[in-house]
Amino acid sequence: MRSVGLDLGVRHIAYCEVKDGKVVDRGAVRSFSQLASRLGPKSAAAEVGFEACREGWHVHDTLKKWGHKPRTRAAPASCEEAEEKNKKHLLRKPPVQSHHSRSRLGGLLNYYCREAA
Repeated sequence: MRSVGLDLGVRHIAYCEVKDGKVVDRGAVRSFSQLASRLGPKSAAAEVGFEACREGWHVHDTLKKWGHKPRTRAAPASCEEAEEKNKKHLLRKPPVQSHHSRSRLGGLLNYYCREAA
């Protein structure tokens, strides 16, 4: 299954596909409908990660309808949950650094790549 990360910005949506730890495709579009050529119903199934946000419901439902597995990363619900998440994060190995590691999309891709491993 393909691994794709989306950064849902106000002015554009950044797209990045990773295979075997390497970026195989990346780009940016102005609207979600422009991703149909890469993520539409005729494309191969993908696990698509993006941050939970106001637009996330629409993105989640559309990706699911297109046959993909949407994954969101939401903020912790409580202080205890946040503290536990931070402890787990500190015990993990550092992610492989890439030129994306400082961006939000890079953070998402590193997060989902670690979860899959």
